[in-house]
Amino acid sequence: MLDDLRNRLLDAAGKAIDGVEGTVPGDLSRILHRLMEHDLHLELSLLACASSRWCGGDPLAGLPVAVATLFLRTGITVHLGTEGFPRIPGATAAEAMEDGKAVLAGDALIALAMERLVTDCGRHSTILVEEAVLAVGSRGVLSGLSLMLDEMNHRYAPIPDGLTPVELYSGQLARFASYGGAVSAGATGLMLDDAARIGLLTGRARFLSCRAVEESNPSVRERMESRAALDLEQARQMVGSGERGALFTALMYFADFM
Repeated sequence: MLDDLRNRLLDAAGKAIDGVEGTVPGDLSRILHRLMEHDLHLELSLLACASSRWCGGDPLAGLPVAVATLFLRTGITVHLGTEGFPRIPGATAAEAMEDGKAVLAGDALIALAMERLVTDCGRHSTILVEEAVLAVGSRGVLSGLSLMLDEMNHRYAPIPDGLTPVELYSGQLARFASYGGAVSAGATGLMLDDAARIGLLTGRARFLSCRAVEESNPSVRERMESRAALDLEQARQMVGSGERGALFTALMYFADFM
């Protein structure tokens, strides 16, 4: 099932990009297609499909959210590969792209993600756009990275809810994917909250495991690996062992988490 969902995700993303041809320069359209050829943690985008199934729906109900999450993640990581941004795992300007084109491509993908949520998510579109904006902006990735840049330049500002910059930007897009998949399946109340929490923990574990690979200090690396393992175990316990959670579990057991 994972291979089928992965192929459906990439196919849907490619068709969405094809749909903007004629409204953006041809060169930019080709760049967007090229970016989609890079596997940017597809398993985290597919959490949307896993969450839909966990909540009792069809995994494909979460596919539009998975596409939007993939666009958001790719757009942000492309920006982070350009000069002046802090280095985080997975961030690269694809194929040594010029910084100017990389920024344009990243912006285009973020805008396209919002457009697809509005177009493809029906009555859920408003809440999903709101959650996507929070995940990228004030409660998530860009807010955390902005605070990180401030720290790098020895400017220190209050951090929301006492969180570290890493806690702000790691896991937020995975949280959005899982939350969005649950919304698409019609989940409400506690199940919706739990789906969001599972995504957050899984995404944070993925991020910490990537950082641990690049960390040269053994004690720091050990702490990262320990925290990643704890987060992932908590997520697995929340998912449970039922058939509905099988797709969640399969994504969590990707080699990158082991």
